[in-house]
Amino acid sequence: VLAIMVLSILRDTVKTEEAARSLVDAPLYGTLPYESKNKTIKSKLQKRNKALLISNPVTSFRYTQGIKRISTKMEYTVSLRGKKVILISSSGENEGKSSVAANLALDLASRSSKVLLVDADLRRPAQYKLFSVPQGAHREMADFLKGKAGFQDVLYKDAASGLHLLLNRQSYTASAEMVTSRQMQLMLEMAREKFDYIIVDSAPIVLAADT
Repeated sequence: VLAIMVLSILRDTVKTEEAARSLVDAPLYGTLPYESKNKTIKSKLQKRNKALLISNPVTSFRYTQGIKRISTKMEYTVSLRGKKVILISSSGENEGKSSVAANLALDLASRSSKVLLVDADLRRPAQYKLFSVPQGAHREMADFLKGKAGFQDVLYKDAASGLHLLLNRQSYTASAEMVTSRQMQLMLEMAREKFDYIIVDSAPIVLAADT
């Protein structure tokens, strides 16, 4: 146990906010505490892994406030720069980027802002799962990227939050070509005109060229 502790301490990883500021060449907007997706014994036994959303009453106050702090700082920064599109990514898979993207979009939407959440992780889309969107309730965002549907045709609105979403359920092997296409550029141009903020949930950086 002692050897494991020593190795853990000596590893060149980010363990504190101070370490993040010194090792990462980027501003630190905040940190999020660990939050279990399964709150009850029953859900833990069944391994349901419910969506970790701030709109869920059982989500902890610490996690919710962490999201709100990051969202507030991010909103202030982008407003100073006159930006609307915010891309969320991670280094690898299963690090919580989709949950962070969804929660930032939810918090911005709660302030009466017109917010669009784009699931641009075309290899492993997840937003439709987080928002429990039923099968057949939306058209694939990829249909617009392929020129098979209009922008309004692929927009989906979450009734509970007022958040607008562009969703995918299928996995697309030609994802890099699709996100760098003229149609993607056109989609973002149209979104800028219609929405105050566009949150883009992108693929993990080290796994694909998409981001």
